Amino acid sequence: MSGFAVFSAALLPLFIITVLIYGSFKGVKIYEAFVTGARHGFGVAARLVPFLLAVFLAVGLFRDSGAMNLLAAILKPALSFLRIPVDLIPMAVVRPLSGSASLGVLADIL
Repeated sequence: MSGFAVFSAALLPLFIITVLIYGSFKGVKIYEAFVTGARHGFGVAARLVPFLLAVFLAVGLFRDSGAMNLLAAILKPALSFLRIPVDLIPMAVVRPLSGSASLGVLADIL
C-alpha cells in the first residue's frame, strides 16, 4: 500500500477518535448526543422519502411515455456539438429537482 492509501484508510478512524476524546474532555454525553442526532436524522430521512419517490415516479413516467426519447432526439444535435452524451438527459432533467434523486437516476443509467 502506498503512503496515501494508508493515510486515507486511517483518516476516518483518527477523526472519530479525535471527536470522542474532544467530546469527553468537554463533558459531552457522547452516546446520548449520537442517539439524539441519529433520531433527528432518521426523521429527516423519513420526511424525504415521499419526495424522492415522487421524483423517481415522475422520471419513470417521463422515460416510459417516450417523452424522454423525444427530448433526446430534439437535443441530440446540440448535445453532440457540445460532446455531451445523450444518455445524461434524465439526470439533467432531475438534477434541478433533487440532487439525491439525480444520483439514483445516475445509478440507473450506469
